[in-house]
Amino acid sequence: MSSTLLRRQSSLVGVQSSRGGDGLTDVLPSLKRLPSLKPTTMVPVPSLVYWEDDNDGPHMTRLAHSIHTFFGIDFRAWMSMNDFTYALLYEDKSFPLFALFVLLVVSPFVLFPVFLCLKIDGTVTWTWSAALAPLWIITVFNYLYIPCLHYAFREPMTEPVVRTEAASPEPSTTPEAVDDVEPELVSAFQSAETSVDLPRPEDVDREALPPPTRSTFAGRRILMGICILLTQLFVSLRLDSTIGWSWLVVLIPLLAFFVLDWDHTYYVPWNKDGIFHIAQIVFLGLKLDGNVSWAWSIIFLPTWLSVAVILATMVHAAWRRQSSESHVIVSFVNFLQVVSVLIYFSPFVLTVVRLDTSFSAFIIFLPWFAVMVAWCAVVLVDAFAATNASTSEDILNHVEITSWYLVLPWDVSNILPLLLMTLWPILAFIAPSAREEPEPPESAVAPATPEGTPQAGRLRPPAHFLVAHPFGPN
Repeated sequence: MSSTLLRRQSSLVGVQSSRGGDGLTDVLPSLKRLPSLKPTTMVPVPSLVYWEDDNDGPHMTRLAHSIHTFFGIDFRAWMSMNDFTYALLYEDKSFPLFALFVLLVVSPFVLFPVFLCLKIDGTVTWTWSAALAPLWIITVFNYLYIPCLHYAFREPMTEPVVRTEAASPEPSTTPEAVDDVEPELVSAFQSAETSVDLPRPEDVDREALPPPTRSTFAGRRILMGICILLTQLFVSLRLDSTIGWSWLVVLIPLLAFFVLDWDHTYYVPWNKDGIFHIAQIVFLGLKLDGNVSWAWSIIFLPTWLSVAVILATMVHAAWRRQSSESHVIVSFVNFLQVVSVLIYFSPFVLTVVRLDTSFSAFIIFLPWFAVMVAWCAVVLVDAFAATNASTSEDILNHVEITSWYLVLPWDVSNILPLLLMTLWPILAFIAPSAREEPEPPESAVAPATPEGTPQAGRLRPPAHFLVAHPFGPN
């Protein structure tokens, strides 16, 4: 590949502008450090992905290059190169066809929440399995196809690759930038084209480096994909009344997913928020099974704690950076970080409100729809501005900074489906199909409390949710 991916978790390095300018190179190094947290499905901290293009050889079209630069999506890694695919990616005359191809690729990510909202509002009478068909496509592509493709076509790494001083005379990192990624892990995930300044071969203690983990990493990703597929299958069957298992049993594959994601060698040497993921799933299963009578706001306590942790980390990091020379820029970035977290978790708050009131499910997902529109706008603005000489470079730099800190840190192929899967069983309760179920037989009606009055403040599950746990006499 002509580009190399390097994910940075807590530092900003100089970035070469895709147009060869120095706009971002002058701005980003002054921001010093970011909060040192890994972006996950529950704590989406901004995490920049830097690309350094290989100027030797042909360049992709502006739309393909913008998608590659902003999202790290390299279509060259997805398709075998022939005359048709070469014209699609490198020739401007194929722009309409390439735009149609991009629309086809992103359509499942848009249709998934739309279909889910239509099902929740009772607009369609599809089964849950049919309504969530786009999710199956997303999961198979992201968790099975991509890992298998990387496993099959990437060259085995027999030893970490480092660049010599002669091959990298101009280091791209700034002296102040310090990354949480350990050097041996960085070298294990980089190719020979990386321009990051690394120790010379004679300075590296190769015996102290860990063995290559490429096959283990790919195998773990495939196992995670299988867990997600099983979760989708079990939840769909449970909502369609095909099975009557306990919700804790149904959500076991999702628990296994988060356990597999709790990996100490994946970019950073720790993942401190894994306990919140597991606790949220357990609380959710207990509530759906009727084993606890807690309010929904208490059920989401692990999520609220996640928000508190990340916001506290951001405030602490902002306080340490308040003496920076670029105070205005730093304050703006801090504001965008806080806004991104609030937008990310706002559907959880709206869901809790929706359980006590009544409004369309589209309002719950409105923040995420807004983010999708922002993604498209940022890419189109960049692609248009790159071919328009009259566009102000300063305005484009502001657009890029906004996208890096507010939009781009969100990995839509990973985070959006998982967040929706967490809300999925809860949203089923507020669906008309769930509320209109006929009353269960007497043997399945929950008895009164010892005080002689029904338990108050609990959401009554529909009849098919009581199949596995009848409260009447056996």
